[in-house]
Amino acid sequence: MVGAPDGRTKSPPVFYCLVILLCVGSIVPESWGEDSLVRRDFKRLLERESVSLGILSVGVAGIARHWDDELKGEVGGGKAVSAVLDLANVYGSSTYSLASAFGVWGAAKVGGREEVQAVASEMLRGLLLANAVVGPLKLAVGRERPDGSNDFSFPSGHSANAFAMTAVLGRRYGWRVGLPIYAFTAAVPVARIHHRRHFFSDVV
Repeated sequence: MVGAPDGRTKSPPVFYCLVILLCVGSIVPESWGEDSLVRRDFKRLLERESVSLGILSVGVAGIARHWDDELKGEVGGGKAVSAVLDLANVYGSSTYSLASAFGVWGAAKVGGREEVQAVASEMLRGLLLANAVVGPLKLAVGRERPDGSNDFSFPSGHSANAFAMTAVLGRRYGWRVGLPIYAFTAAVPVARIHHRRHFFSDVV
């Protein structure tokens, strides 16, 4: 976090992209080769279907701005709900995402669990792609957060991180694992609004 002249914090979202690039480069086999997994990921990200989905998502976020004032502030429900939202807030953070994916990968490598190691690698690749989209958008849009802390409100990196990791787990282990994790992941956008870090349209 870097202090700004106006007293607000400036958290550089592109920093996480660079960290994830280094992480992925160090653990994904043949990460930067001619036909590497990361290269294929980025090629798919630039395909018409992916670009169209991205444009559609931004359009939906634009429509969702109409409800930003109505859907903001703290969510009721008492201590139990607050505890879940606090946990969800941690789950989506870039620091936790990187640390957990790296930690799982390292433990799996030491324990000789190749399948788990592969899942951790996929999670890091998912985080790389999510942040490759989110980071530049945050800088380009420059939307002020509801709490006024900085100008990186749109889109929500926590939401992107959480759904990137959950998508990997859901595809790997099926709906029995995916469904409960997706249900918990849905709390991440709510937590970001609850903590006044994002508007509704940021997390859409």
